[in-house]
Amino acid sequence: HRDLHSFPTRRSSDLWPAVALVPALVVARALLSTGGAGLVPLAQAYVADTATSERRLQGMGAVSFALSLGTLLGSLLLSVVDRTGVILGLLSLLAVGALSTVIIWVWVPDRGRPQTETSDVAIEMDAVWPFLAITFSGFLAYGMVVPLIGLRFIDILGMSPESAAAAAGMVLTVTSVALALSHASVALVGGFGFSAMLIAGCMSGAGAFLLLTLSADVGSTAFAMALIGLTLGQAGPANNAALSLVAGALAQGKAAGLNAAARNLGLAVGPLIGGLLYQQSIALPFHVAALMLIFTALLAMLGRRSLARRSVT
Repeated sequence: HRDLHSFPTRRSSDLWPAVALVPALVVARALLSTGGAGLVPLAQAYVADTATSERRLQGMGAVSFALSLGTLLGSLLLSVVDRTGVILGLLSLLAVGALSTVIIWVWVPDRGRPQTETSDVAIEMDAVWPFLAITFSGFLAYGMVVPLIGLRFIDILGMSPESAAAAAGMVLTVTSVALALSHASVALVGGFGFSAMLIAGCMSGAGAFLLLTLSADVGSTAFAMALIGLTLGQAGPANNAALSLVAGALAQGKAAGLNAAARNLGLAVGPLIGGLLYQQSIALPFHVAALMLIFTALLAMLGRRSLARRSVT
């Protein structure tokens, strides 16, 4: 009885350090969102300014690979933090950020920008909108499906919430590895044409989403999600490279910023739509995601016109 009565007191006292960290974590997250949200668009704009048209696809593949690799390493860091404590994890993130700042300051040259009569260069929306729409619809489809993997394990395989969460984590890790490998192949080898890569990647991804509806266990689900990672990992850099080429030399920052906004909007709206569809039918979100990727492939066909005007197809 004594241990039972003392248990809540000990747990409450143990929670105080975590509670005290909450304001600091909120401030840190706000700073990260404010300053860090522009890192990927800045990297893509820098690649657009420094890489030739022939090397643009590989440059965007390298940026995408760095992003997917960072996601994987972040998951690894999370597992380490689970054993060593939050403070060490936050200090590790601080060290990585400081090292990245030093590397950029020392080894990344500032090439400057061409001078124009006007300080504000308008972006040609009629040329870039298909590629912005591709980003939005692609990430909308992906965002619809990813949060539902664990729920699907519970409803179809009868797993407990704990087992489903562990299995979903493994599946998403496999997906991230496949995505990183696909990005690495683009960075190292390049591709076979922006439009062709976009259409092939989206249509293959649609097939993988349909395959996902047929998966009856964790292994087949992981296989389908790995295919999604491999196919969309080809389409993403191709779309980013095509966007940078049609945006014009003086509007790279604006194009990359709009592209990042489209990506984040798709990832924000996707889970909401996926959850609403899942309440109607377990398979419905995956079917709609496949249709979204087919629609994205049609958008890629429209984007050919903009690429043709730039003579980069």
